[in-house]
Amino acid sequence: TRYHLPMNTSGHPPANPLLTRLPIAVLAGGSSSRMGRDKASLEIDGTTLLRRTVGIAREYTPDIAVVGRARPDDWDAHTPVTYLPDDAPGAGPLGGIATALRWALSIGREAVVVIACDLPLLSSPALAWLLETAEESRPFVDGIAAVGAEDRIEPLFSVYGIACQDQISARIASGRRSPTRMILEGRFGVVDAPEFVVRALANANTPEEWRALRPE
Repeated sequence: TRYHLPMNTSGHPPANPLLTRLPIAVLAGGSSSRMGRDKASLEIDGTTLLRRTVGIAREYTPDIAVVGRARPDDWDAHTPVTYLPDDAPGAGPLGGIATALRWALSIGREAVVVIACDLPLLSSPALAWLLETAEESRPFVDGIAAVGAEDRIEPLFSVYGIACQDQISARIASGRRSPTRMILEGRFGVVDAPEFVVRALANANTPEEWRALRPE
């Protein structure tokens, strides 16, 4: 079941950003095979994509986890982040989402924001839009999913609630590992992202795409 919510176009941060109730999980466990190198370590604006993504998330919550990799040896000790191995290695993004949900429950939350670590144009206003949309949409059932370019569901820029935990486990066990299919077949609120968010979600999977997207 797919139902639509009114499009929120404001992009204004929540009134009290650091008090958002939603923890944020950054998925960073992909193989980066088409890029030919670890996408999380690609550099932009003097930092890596992973550090940049975590920095944007920290504007809105102190509760941040990086899923799918170990803490880098040179990680800043003053940037407290929980690093989590993937609960279901080989299950793709759905395994990372399952890990993120388990972590959120362990810190007493009933939902988690999931974002990819490899969005070179991700912006603070874009993340604020997702957080604001999720807060305004409570109570939701399975979660809130953003729709980006070409009417494409963005499963790694969405919110997942504990109601979908069992179906995630069942899908992983049965080999149905597409988070997009789960969203389309589940009870998610689906929200069309405004243009400034769509631009922020541009992804780079190859060196050519990276060069095309990288801001000058």
